[in-house]
Amino acid sequence: MQRHQLSRRPGAACAARRAPPPPPASLAFGRYPLVVVDQLDPSRPHAAHLLGTQLVLWRDATGSWRAHEDKCPHRLAPLSEGRIEPDGTLQCAYHGWTFDGSGACTHIPQLRGDDKAHCVACASRRACVRSFSCQELHGLLWVLPDSSEAGWKQAAAMPTPATVPPELTPSSGWAQTWTWYMRDLPLRYDTVMENVFDPSHVPFAHHGLQSKRSTEQGTQMSLKAQERDTITADYRFGPAGPTTTITFQAPNFVSYDFGPVQLLIYTTPTRPGWVRIIHGYERALLAQKNDWRAAYFMPAQADRWLDDRGGAVPTCEPGAPMPLQMTKRQVLDRYSQHTQHCKHCQQALKNVEVAAAVLAVCGTLAALWLVARGVAGLPLLAPATGLGLLAVAACGWGVAALAALRQKFFFEDYVHADKE
Repeated sequence: MQRHQLSRRPGAACAARRAPPPPPASLAFGRYPLVVVDQLDPSRPHAAHLLGTQLVLWRDATGSWRAHEDKCPHRLAPLSEGRIEPDGTLQCAYHGWTFDGSGACTHIPQLRGDDKAHCVACASRRACVRSFSCQELHGLLWVLPDSSEAGWKQAAAMPTPATVPPELTPSSGWAQTWTWYMRDLPLRYDTVMENVFDPSHVPFAHHGLQSKRSTEQGTQMSLKAQERDTITADYRFGPAGPTTTITFQAPNFVSYDFGPVQLLIYTTPTRPGWVRIIHGYERALLAQKNDWRAAYFMPAQADRWLDDRGGAVPTCEPGAPMPLQMTKRQVLDRYSQHTQHCKHCQQALKNVEVAAAVLAVCGTLAALWLVARGVAGLPLLAPATGLGLLAVAACGWGVAALAALRQKFFFEDYVHADKE
């Protein structure tokens, strides 16, 4: 678990900087988990999106992660293309303006030599970057999508995000056994959340991974509790199946309680038509005006829980359409949706590529050595020849195995018809 730290409120000058209206009430439920902290490189800024707002995430001189609007107030260049200076400030790549963790401008290179003009310009609210409350907790970076005065007051009044389950606290007796996994997909939030709260698809869509087709014996669901922002239900795949508890907490948290193990899922709307989750079958909605309520035929009891009980859900904008339809290879593209955002996977990919290159060179040298032995007229049936052939074969097998492993960082198909 990561120790959490609440970022400080911006200074008065930056707080006064004009900001767009906060998100609608249906969206401003509080902080959203936006990224997995362990997958970020703290030495550089990172671009991100939350509810349609472009953000830059970076770690300042105090070791705290910050979330600012990804827009330099000078000429609107993306700050995520900049760099973090040795003094822990964020420098814009366009003209070198620098900003501290509160969003205040600390240096304008073009005003060097004129201290008065430099102080006046840096103190102006127009020189500040919009800053959002940002918190590191349980390995995730949580951002409140409201940079207004009211948003910062809300952050101060609620130091822990409402959607953090008690099982993640150190005193709960639970332990987090798997690291967080993050993936971006071009799917609308409400469509994805409807699917995440639908356990009856698991035996079929996730056959061989999380369940089996034979598990489905008639899904039964019953409401266990309902509060203002929370729905809890029990379900089982038939009369004799074990009971599992599923909980939905607004705006984007779903948990599956299997007894000794729990599955925690966060679905964060990033920009119109995009979320951070893995799924793929909703593409048929493009031909149905992106309206899953009208397009789906849902006669089973397990089909209608989110629609009947969930209320308003946070799409980035009303009726936001999904991007153009993707091919299956694009849907399952691991590199653009995960690998390029994860420093661990990037390093692992480099290690695989280096190892494959080393084995290829070794195999080539072994083959050349065998050829040289033959040209020199040395006995072909000598033990040394056998060792050389074994080295060539081992290197060839290693290169092939590493090539297959490398492919998993980019794409791996899933064919239901091939899963027994």
